[in-house]
Amino acid sequence: MKRLYLYTLTERIWHWSQAIGIILLLLSGFQIRYPAQFPLFGEMGNAVRMHLFIAFCLLANAFLGLFYQLSTVKIRRYIPMPVDFMRGSFLQARHYLYGLFRGEPHPF
Repeated sequence: MKRLYLYTLTERIWHWSQAIGIILLLLSGFQIRYPAQFPLFGEMGNAVRMHLFIAFCLLANAFLGLFYQLSTVKIRRYIPMPVDFMRGSFLQARHYLYGLFRGEPHPF
Protein backbone atom coordinates (compact mmCIF):
# COMPACT_ATOMS: atom_id res chain seq x y z
CA MET A 1 0.00 0.00 0.00
CA LYS A 2 1.40 3.36 -1.04
CA ARG A 3 1.44 6.21 1.49
CA LEU A 4 -0.28 9.45 0.64
CA TYR A 5 1.39 12.51 2.14
CA LEU A 6 -0.73 15.62 2.54
CA TYR A 7 2.32 17.80 3.23
CA THR A 8 5.77 17.96 1.66
CA LEU A 9 8.84 16.69 3.47
CA THR A 10 9.90 20.30 4.12
CA GLU A 11 6.57 21.07 5.77
CA ARG A 12 6.70 17.92 7.90
CA ILE A 13 10.25 18.66 9.07
CA TRP A 14 9.24 22.23 9.89
CA HIS A 15 6.18 21.04 11.84
CA TRP A 16 8.06 18.44 13.89
CA SER A 17 10.95 20.79 14.67
CA GLN A 18 8.39 23.34 15.93
CA ALA A 19 6.66 20.68 18.05
CA ILE A 20 9.92 19.42 19.58
CA GLY A 21 11.07 22.99 20.21
CA ILE A 22 7.85 23.88 22.02
CA ILE A 23 8.09 20.77 24.20
CA LEU A 24 11.72 21.57 25.07
CA LEU A 25 10.76 25.18 25.77
CA LEU A 26 8.06 23.97 28.19
CA LEU A 27 10.48 21.61 29.94
CA SER A 28 13.19 24.23 30.34
CA GLY A 29 10.56 26.73 31.50
CA PHE A 30 9.36 24.30 34.14
CA GLN A 31 12.92 23.92 35.39
CA ILE A 32 13.37 27.68 35.55
CA ARG A 33 10.11 28.06 37.48
CA TYR A 34 10.43 24.93 39.65
CA PRO A 35 14.16 24.11 39.84
CA ALA A 36 13.86 21.55 42.66
CA GLN A 37 11.13 19.50 40.97
CA PHE A 38 12.51 19.56 37.39
CA PRO A 39 16.34 19.30 37.40
CA LEU A 40 16.46 18.37 33.70
CA PHE A 41 19.22 20.62 32.33
CA GLY A 42 21.55 20.77 35.33
CA GLU A 43 22.04 24.07 37.11
CA MET A 44 19.80 27.11 36.65
CA GLY A 45 22.21 28.91 34.32
CA ASN A 46 22.16 25.99 31.91
CA ALA A 47 18.36 25.93 31.95
CA VAL A 48 18.14 29.65 31.19
CA ARG A 49 20.69 29.42 28.37
CA MET A 50 18.89 26.38 26.94
CA HIS A 51 15.54 28.18 27.20
CA LEU A 52 16.83 31.23 25.34
CA PHE A 53 18.56 29.11 22.69
CA ILE A 54 15.39 27.08 22.05
CA ALA A 55 13.32 30.27 21.88
CA PHE A 56 15.72 31.71 19.30
CA CYS A 57 15.58 28.47 17.26
CA LEU A 58 11.77 28.52 17.32
CA LEU A 59 11.71 32.12 16.18
CA ALA A 60 14.18 31.43 13.37
CA ASN A 61 12.20 28.35 12.38
CA ALA A 62 8.97 30.37 12.25
CA PHE A 63 10.58 32.91 9.93
CA LEU A 64 11.98 30.12 7.75
CA GLY A 65 8.51 28.59 7.57
CA LEU A 66 6.99 31.92 6.57
CA PHE A 67 9.72 32.43 3.97
CA TYR A 68 9.04 28.95 2.58
CA GLN A 69 5.29 29.58 2.38
CA LEU A 70 5.79 32.94 0.66
CA SER A 71 8.53 31.84 -1.72
CA THR A 72 6.69 28.73 -2.92
CA VAL A 73 3.35 30.59 -3.08
CA LYS A 74 1.83 27.84 -0.90
CA ILE A 75 0.49 30.53 1.42
CA ARG A 76 -2.44 30.88 -0.98
CA ARG A 77 -4.07 27.81 0.53
CA TYR A 78 -4.53 29.73 3.80
CA ILE A 79 -6.23 32.70 2.13
CA PRO A 80 -9.99 32.16 1.81
CA MET A 81 -11.47 32.58 -1.64
CA PRO A 82 -14.19 35.26 -1.80
CA VAL A 83 -16.43 33.06 -3.96
CA ASP A 84 -19.13 31.67 -1.66
CA PHE A 85 -16.99 32.35 1.43
CA MET A 86 -19.92 33.26 3.70
CA ARG A 87 -21.96 30.19 2.77
CA GLY A 88 -18.93 27.93 3.26
CA SER A 89 -18.18 29.52 6.64
CA PHE A 90 -21.75 28.94 7.76
CA LEU A 91 -21.67 25.29 6.62
CA GLN A 92 -18.36 24.71 8.42
CA ALA A 93 -19.59 26.32 11.66
CA ARG A 94 -22.87 24.40 11.50
CA HIS A 95 -20.98 21.15 11.04
CA TYR A 96 -18.78 21.69 14.10
CA LEU A 97 -21.62 22.97 16.29
CA TYR A 98 -24.32 20.50 15.26
CA GLY A 99 -23.62 18.08 12.42
CA LEU A 100 -20.52 16.52 13.96
CA PHE A 101 -22.57 15.27 16.92
CA ARG A 102 -25.27 13.89 14.63
CA GLY A 103 -22.81 11.91 12.50
CA GLU A 104 -23.35 14.02 9.38
CA PRO A 105 -20.60 14.00 6.72
CA HIS A 106 -18.16 16.88 6.54
CA PRO A 107 -19.48 19.64 4.24
CA PHE A 108 -16.23 19.81 2.27
